[in-house]
Amino acid sequence: MAMDLAREAHEDHFPSRRGTWFIKDLGVLCVYNNNPYAGFPSLRDEELAEFRRRMDEEGLQELASAGYPPEGEVDAGYTHAMIVQVGEEKLSWVAVTMGEILRRSHALLERADTESI
Repeated sequence: MAMDLAREAHEDHFPSRRGTWFIKDLGVLCVYNNNPYAGFPSLRDEELAEFRRRMDEEGLQELASAGYPPEGEVDAGYTHAMIVQVGEEKLSWVAVTMGEILRRSHALLERADTESI
């Protein structure tokens, strides 16, 4: 399922770069990211690690994750999708938390850009 959602995010939601969608009948949330950082290859992994740490503190469970395209194909893992078991009451927590993590990354990128001038 995670691979299918990563493929859908890659093929159908690429312009949004990042996002979520709640699958109500399963009570799970897909969190996807179509934005690996070209000049900072480890940054997205660092963002995911921070999100996972905060989910653990919040008592939320990651059920699965996958990258698309699959290993061995061109641009393997360009899109990442994570399935999180979360009730609707926590959807705003996810949005706020991801926003905080992304703002921190953007500040880091701005500092790096300024320092390279």
